[in-house]
This record gives sequence, C-alpha cells and structure tokens, in this order.
Amino acid sequence: MPFWLDHCVDRSGGGFFSFLDQEGECYETDKSGWVQGRFTWLLSKLCTDFDGPEEWRSAAEHGVRFIREHGYTPDRRLWFMMNREGAGLRKRRYAYTEFFASMALGQWSKLANDESAATESERLFLLACTDMRTNGARGPGKLESARMAQSLGVPMITLGAAHALEGCVDSDAIARERRAAIAKIQADFVHPETGCLLECVGAHGEYLDHVDGRQVNPGHAIEAAWFLMEECRRRPNQELLALALRVLDSAWELGWDEEHGGLFSLVDISGAPNQDVSAELKYWWPHCEAIIAFLYAALLTGSSTYSERWRIVHDWAHEHFVDTQNGEWFGYLRRDGSVMNSAKGNLWKGPFHVPRMQFMAADLCSALAAKEAE
Repeated sequence: MPFWLDHCVDRSGGGFFSFLDQEGECYETDKSGWVQGRFTWLLSKLCTDFDGPEEWRSAAEHGVRFIREHGYTPDRRLWFMMNREGAGLRKRRYAYTEFFASMALGQWSKLANDESAATESERLFLLACTDMRTNGARGPGKLESARMAQSLGVPMITLGAAHALEGCVDSDAIARERRAAIAKIQADFVHPETGCLLECVGAHGEYLDHVDGRQVNPGHAIEAAWFLMEECRRRPNQELLALALRVLDSAWELGWDEEHGGLFSLVDISGAPNQDVSAELKYWWPHCEAIIAFLYAALLTGSSTYSERWRIVHDWAHEHFVDTQNGEWFGYLRRDGSVMNSAKGNLWKGPFHVPRMQFMAADLCSALAAKEAE
C-alpha cells in the first residue's frame, strides 16, 4: 500500500496513475479505468473492514470523485482509458470497467453511508451484466454466426463482483445474477475429461476443438475456483465445493511448471503448442489467486495437500516477484523466473491483486489457525 499511495495518487489531475516504473516513477499519465475502480474499491474495503487510516479514506474519496466527474461516457457507461485530465480515450466492448466501478461505488456507499453511490453501483452492475451477455450491446459483434462462442470471463466477473457487493448493496437482482453466473460456470465451462475450466466454449456450452476452444488460463480457472469456494463459505454447498476443488486440482496439474516452478499464463488442453507466444510467461496475478485458492481449499477441506500446495506457490511467488529494494511485485517473468519487464504498473497491473491477496490470505490463515485450535 505505501508504494502505491506514495506514487500513484494524482493530486492535481485527480484519480490514480498506474504506469509506474520499478522505483515508482510515473512513465505515462494516461489513466486506466480498471485501476480507478479497483483501487477505489480496495481502499474503501480496507477502511471498512480494517479501520484503515484517514489517508486511505481520503484516497478512496479521491477515487470516487474522479469516477463521478470523469469516468463516464456520454451513454453513462465507463471509459476504459482516459488522459490525465479525465478526457475519454478508449471505450471497450466488454464491461469490466463498469463492474469495477460498481464494486468501488458499492463499497464506498457502505463506508460513507452514501445512498446515491449504492444506487449507481446497482445500476452499473446490472448494466454490465446485460452488456456482457448481449452480443452487440456495446458495438458490432466480434464473432460470426458460423462459430458463436461465450467467454468464461463473463460469469466469473459477475460472480466476483456480486460477492464484493454483498453487505454493501441490498439487491435481489444482483443475487439472481450471482446464482445465474454459478449455474453458467457449472453447466457450460467445465471440460468433461479434466474438470478444468475452458476460457471459451460454444454458444450452448459445447467444446470447440480449435485453438481458442482448447485454451485454458490457469490463473482464471484458479480464481474462479476460489470464487466458487467463497460462495460455499457463505452458503455451504457440498456439490459446488466438489466442483471447485476439481477445477482447482486440474488447473494446478495443467498450469504448474514442474521444471522451473510458477504457473504458465496459458495452456492448450490438448497438449498442442499454444497459439499465444506469451503462454510460458509467469504473471503476478495467477500466483496471487493461487495463494488465496489453496488457503480456501485447506480451510474448507482440512486437507494437507492444499496447505502444501499453498506453501509451494507462496514461496515461489515471494522469491521471484517481490522487489525487496523498492517494494511491490514485478508483474511479468520469463519461464525461468527472471524478470522480463521491470515496470510495477501499467494499463492492467495496479494496486489490486497483491493487496487483495494479502488481506484475504490473512483472514484465511486466521480462520485456519482457529480451526486447528478447536
């Protein structure tokens, strides 16, 4: 948190920078819509749950103000990318920015007792759900009718954002979307032979034996697994827990690099060469998700297998990603674990995955310790 608060808050232009070099110097003043929502949510969450210092609350309010004043497109959706002053530069077809802004405003509404933020949070969440499942809602469709497909990212972000809004925004509509997202993951995205989650399946959940259809993103599968386990922790469901564990196990078996350690970014489930040349790189965020997922699995099952895997991925990640001199984590490693890119932030990487992992891991470790003490 100090790394980001010391370097990313734009006191004059508003909002947050995310293009930071190894030492924290800003190398690009354009702003990521994802980062505005994610960091505002994180700051609000930490202040709500952990009684964060006034500096954090002030920064959260700073983020809310920028989103409200500059984040919106003329049709009341969100910009994906803005310049320093907040003028829109890019709007994407997908609605992840809206989901992150919804999370930010929902958590802020709880922290500041801001009813208008809660109302807008619900509107953005439901708008994002509609946009993500309606082909062409935000622009021309990307796929031709000869091979229509659907993405795992849609039910995943829906489920994760719905969990983030529980206890902040009281909405039956959000709860329905949460249940529908779980059903969609269960019904359509589980590879029948391995149990892993596929990134892309046919319009009706059919397996597509093509390079896109064979793609597995181990980080996404592992993140989805802990989303499902979080659902089980909140509303116990043994059938859903069994599915989550199967997804987690298969993602680990497919994604962990036995030669060099670390998780591959992409895998072709058939064993064929992956179409993406970055497939063998090691990204920071899947390792954060794996730390959370294995702690969840250890807590919910009591199995030492999961605590052992947690230790493996925890130790590898902290050995290779952490910059002990300047703070924060590097984001992108080569297959052998050496640093490929020294930047600490960019359009995608900001203050989200690492601090979320840290506060969730602290909670899960405490729960594990309490369980063992019983």
